[in-house]
Amino acid sequence: MPIRSSSVSEIDQLITDLQQESKIRRDAAVARLRIVGSRSIPRLTAIIQSDNTATVRVAALSALETSNDSRARDSAMAALSDKHEPVALAAIIVMKSWLSTDADAMTVDALVTLVLDPNRSQTVRQAALQALADLPESLVQPLRQQLTQELGIKNVTAETTEITNNPARALEWLNTEGANTTLSEIHQLITYARAKEHACESSAEQAAWCYLRGAAHVLLAKRNSRVALYDLRESIEKTSKPLPLDYLLAIRSIGDATCLEPLGRAWAGASAEPWWCQQLADAAKNIISREKLTGRHAVVKRARARWAGFLS
Repeated sequence: MPIRSSSVSEIDQLITDLQQESKIRRDAAVARLRIVGSRSIPRLTAIIQSDNTATVRVAALSALETSNDSRARDSAMAALSDKHEPVALAAIIVMKSWLSTDADAMTVDALVTLVLDPNRSQTVRQAALQALADLPESLVQPLRQQLTQELGIKNVTAETTEITNNPARALEWLNTEGANTTLSEIHQLITYARAKEHACESSAEQAAWCYLRGAAHVLLAKRNSRVALYDLRESIEKTSKPLPLDYLLAIRSIGDATCLEPLGRAWAGASAEPWWCQQLADAAKNIISREKLTGRHAVVKRARARWAGFLS
């Protein structure tokens, strides 16, 4: 069926808005382009492959996140090799949505290759590993172990061994040295603590590593860094019980529209914890206010439709 001229004009305008400096206009364009769907993919792919700013190309990839057209996957797969870290991270998010439907395993292969590539940044490799987290543990655990052993917690202190084996010692280091530590090192600590939390059997030890991660997230939030926002989102979305308040403090500070639905899912699953439900709802409302998201924003509309009372 031929595309109507009005549809072409609409896509033209949305592509123009996508390239504006205004974050509000870009976000609105992303939401509309997701609705337009497959018709916009050639234009979005052209932007992703262009010399546009990383911010614009990230927005173009974000518009592909909900697409079930294989061209969206192909475009994201090509962007995995982008030299700009935010673009590669946005491509990983798109690729993650294809893990359960990709019959030829191209998505899994691409993400595993990324995890194992020593020439890529630690942040990109760790994000690729997190994207694979829902796959069978028999596949993910060897990757997690290799990456943890390779990266460890580097350049932290001469007492690295003590820190890596003792969450209380690691927290002490974070509180005393964290302000002088690079974002990459804090991110490494979050990734390492998450791996240790999943590996240990003691509930007390799991809680200690979880608390450490929350403190590290707050430190990143104080620097206005979203380098580990994916971990913050997933931690809140997948928890079966209230987390330390640091997680909510961090997401209130740096969370964006992508955090609303994880907060909503956690809220829906926490009916037995009224206090925690209220904290989750308050965090979502804080994000909406800070990010200036209106009731017409696609994510806000979906959240209100799915979880009555969540944003009331």
